[in-house]
Amino acid sequence: MKHLFAALCAWALAAGAMASEFTRHVDPFIGTDGTGHVTPGATVPFGMVFPAPDNADRGWSYSAGYQFRNPRILGFSNTHHSGAGIPELGDVLLQPRSGWRWTAATRDFGAVKSEERARPGHYGVRLAAHGVRVELTAAPKVALQRYRFDRPGRVQVLVDLQHGLHFVDGPAVLAAEVTARDDGLQGTVWRRNWVERQLSFVVQFSHPVLRRREGPAPAARLRPRSRPGARGAHRAVHRGRSGRAGQPRHRRRTGLRRRARRGGCRVECAAGPHPHRGRRTHAAPV
Repeated sequence: MKHLFAALCAWALAAGAMASEFTRHVDPFIGTDGTGHVTPGATVPFGMVFPAPDNADRGWSYSAGYQFRNPRILGFSNTHHSGAGIPELGDVLLQPRSGWRWTAATRDFGAVKSEERARPGHYGVRLAAHGVRVELTAAPKVALQRYRFDRPGRVQVLVDLQHGLHFVDGPAVLAAEVTARDDGLQGTVWRRNWVERQLSFVVQFSHPVLRRREGPAPAARLRPRSRPGARGAHRAVHRGRSGRAGQPRHRRRTGLRRRARRGGCRVECAAGPHPHRGRRTHAAPV
């Protein structure tokens, strides 16, 4: 029996080495230019989450939210379909930046990408204008985002729960129920697009939230009235303090509207050194 166990262990190690050998030949950017409807984000087989960059939030060409030739990234949402022909998902968009340049009047949170790379289960990109390098990976039920900031000082994080990949016009978020926590947010969002669906999520930050501020959402995304007893979706910005120059930090974003007629919020977070050299955002479906 001992010999059998040793043989099984040796076979498992050999299989893992073979898988690593094969995946190094995979290029996640294949199919991302044109109408392949593919995104280079991070996922695992049969996973419930798929964090990836979004260049736009509507249009047939953006069924997966991504086009290789589009240099501008709106943010990083945590659910996608790769290869589908209809825009759908794109839930819980996060967008980090160093400094305190975003205000209540800010409407454009996007940034031009550079140094973009991807391999199976991992995506990374640099947003020079935001002073941050973003890395995405995933487990079967948890999406992880890590942000490494260029400069010391405070940082902001946008959380946009109104964001999504839209197939139809009109309000996408019908209602939402959200609970703020010291380390993030949790809640449920009811959305309308190709189908009406319900998404429950938890966003957990590696540092406590210090302050939240709400901001307006685009008028086209607002619903005249929300579901009885429920809250709509909103945007949120998290602010925090980064450490020494060159010290990576994790940033997290989450946002929901308290009413569908209201906008988002900003949140300030304390940001100290992290044992993993950065901050991580965990978005897990419930």
